[in-house]
Order: sequence, then C-alpha cells, then structure tokens
Amino acid sequence: MLSWFKGEEKPKPDPKKFHKPDFYHGSDGPEFRIIESFEGYEVRQYARSQWVSTKADPGEIMSAFWRLYGYINGKNDQSKKMSMNLPVRVHITLNENDTDGSNVKSCIMSFYISSEFLPEIPKPNDQAVFIEKDNSKVVYVCHFPGFAKEKDWKDTRKGLRQTLDKDCKRYATFEYYSMGYDPPYKLWGRRNEMVLVASHQPDLTDIVDEDEKVNEVSQ
Repeated sequence: MLSWFKGEEKPKPDPKKFHKPDFYHGSDGPEFRIIESFEGYEVRQYARSQWVSTKADPGEIMSAFWRLYGYINGKNDQSKKMSMNLPVRVHITLNENDTDGSNVKSCIMSFYISSEFLPEIPKPNDQAVFIEKDNSKVVYVCHFPGFAKEKDWKDTRKGLRQTLDKDCKRYATFEYYSMGYDPPYKLWGRRNEMVLVASHQPDLTDIVDEDEKVNEVSQ
C-alpha cells in the first residue's frame, strides 16, 4: 500500500552507459561525457567515432549537405539507407596568418555514422565523399541558440577563446568545429555548438573506447 502512495520507483540510469542528451532528439550521435563544467563552457571527452564527410567550399555549404544526404539515402556501395544522425558538423581549418576566423584554409562537413554500420561502413559512390574516423579527444564546448549566421560563429569563437585564455586553458588555435542539431523548419529552441580542441590530449585509451560506453552526460 505504501508503494501505491509513493508511486512506482523509476529505475536509476546505469552510470556506465551513455545516455543521449535531449538535444540529440532521440537520434544517434557521438558518445561523450562531461569532464568539467564552467561558466560559459564545458569540457567534454568524446569517444572514437566515424563520419561521412565532404569538402565544403565557401558559399557552397548546401551542395556539401546534399552530397552527404545522397550517401545516407543509398548512394553507397551497399545501397544502404541510413538515418539522419546528429550533429551536422563542420570542421574549419584556418591559415596561420588568420586573425578573426575569416582566413579559411579548408572546410569539411560531416554526418555522424551509427556504430551499427561498423566494421563494414558502406563506401560512398561519390568520389567527393569520404569516410573519416575520429580518435577519442578532449574538447571545449559552448552553445548558443537561434539560426546561426557566420557572424554568430565568429563572435562565439572569439568569446570562447577569451574565456579559455582567462582560465589558462590551452587549445588548438587554427581549427574549430561548428555543430548544429536542428532542422531548418525548427523555429524555437535551436542549439548550435562551438568546439575548440584541447591542446593537451591525455592518454584516453583506458577511459573511452568505441566499444565502451561512457558516463551519463548532463544537459
């Protein structure tokens, strides 16, 4: 009778398993755990992951998107159709004389590939599309809402760099990742993330592996 008044107890989540954050919207995405949280950013440790990627020339971002969409829609050597996972990631590498994030050396857009397709990831039919495998890494992440424009990314990167400099955190200067989690028709509650890679990467082989689940993440 007492349990009736108290209600059924919900099972506690297993801390050894990765639990998708709400901003994944139920989709698959790279596994991570939060090492530390600070005002304005958090330190994440990502597990090894796999991505389908293509070069994205300035002004041709949508062309890159549709090349990747073609791959997950069956334009691969197994004619496999895959779910649209999150996030849509863009890796920007800057020239060494860059001062404000405008002098772009290379731009690569990527979709996350679910681990269910390991180890035989379908090969792209389009020669402009390729498979990338990321090692485990530690990164600094901050997020902001709304429809992100180029100025928003630049301002957010500048602000994150200033905060990290103040906190004496070292990071890769001439690269960053931008990550989006929402379809274009979503008007409210959008999430965009700016990611800087930590300069010092500890030996993570005993902490996170592609076959090992990491601790529960907070939102």
